[in-house]
Amino acid sequence: MKSDEAIDNFFGRNGKKRLNCAQSVAAVFINNGFFSEEDFFDLKNCGFGKAPQGYCGSVYAAHCILGKVSKAKAEKFNNEFIAYAKFLTCKEIRMMEKIKCFQTVKKATELIEKILML
Repeated sequence: MKSDEAIDNFFGRNGKKRLNCAQSVAAVFINNGFFSEEDFFDLKNCGFGKAPQGYCGSVYAAHCILGKVSKAKAEKFNNEFIAYAKFLTCKEIRMMEKIKCFQTVKKATELIEKILML
């Protein structure tokens, strides 16, 4: 499953290089043509609450992917992620102290896979 690979990226385990939340999600979809090497590299600055508009990095990576497919799929992601985490922004998610960063990586990856199949 892609979500397991994304978690391996986040923690730098099973031979994977440790990546931030945005890159961890994006890395498992890079071979699908959603990111150029330059776009992927730019996500280096989108972890730790630094993604545009304060988005969680996992959410931002999902927007980069699903936004290229359709606005409706990106909106579906937002709705489902909010149902899970209550927010889309890093600061608000972290303030709740219920969901850890690796959990956003896992959930975002699972939702992307699900929504891409619709």
